[in-house]
Amino acid sequence: MPRAARSVLILVGVGGLAVLGLLAPTHVPRMLAGVDVFRVENVEFSGLTWTDRGDVLGAAAIDPTTNVWEPLAELEARIEAHPMVIEAKVRRHLPRGLEVQVQERVPVGLVATPTLEPIDRDGRYLPVNPAEVSLDLPILVPRLTPDSDDPRPEQARLA
Repeated sequence: MPRAARSVLILVGVGGLAVLGLLAPTHVPRMLAGVDVFRVENVEFSGLTWTDRGDVLGAAAIDPTTNVWEPLAELEARIEAHPMVIEAKVRRHLPRGLEVQVQERVPVGLVATPTLEPIDRDGRYLPVNPAEVSLDLPILVPRLTPDSDDPRPEQARLA
C-alpha cells in the first residue's frame, strides 16, 4: 500500500474515532436505555421524613420498566413536582440502582381552615394528615393586617 494511501486511511480512522467520541455522551445512554440489564431494581432514598417512599416513586414514574439510563433531569423534575418536595437529586448506581436525595418541605405550624392544616415556612399547605402523623406544632392564627396584633375573629374562634 502506498504511503499516501496509508496516511489517508489513518487520518480517516482517527477522524472517525473523534466523531464517535464526540457523539458518545449523547447517543450511548439512549442506546443503553433499551438494554434490559439496566432495568431499575433498587432505589435508595435519603431525606424522606414526611413523605412516603411509594408516593415519590409514583411521582417519578419509577417502575420495573424504568431504565437507569433515562435522563436524570427528567426524573428529578417529576420528583420535584410532588407537593412535599423542594429539591431532588438522582444518581445512578450501575447496573440496576438509583439513589434519590430529597429535600422535603417541613411542617412548621398548623392553621385552622376550619380543620387544622399543616403549613411550611413559605405558607404552603402540606398534604400531611395530622390525624395519621403526630404533629407537635403551634397553631398559627393569621392576622387581619401584617402590623395588627389581633387575629381575625373567625380565625381566633376556629383555632
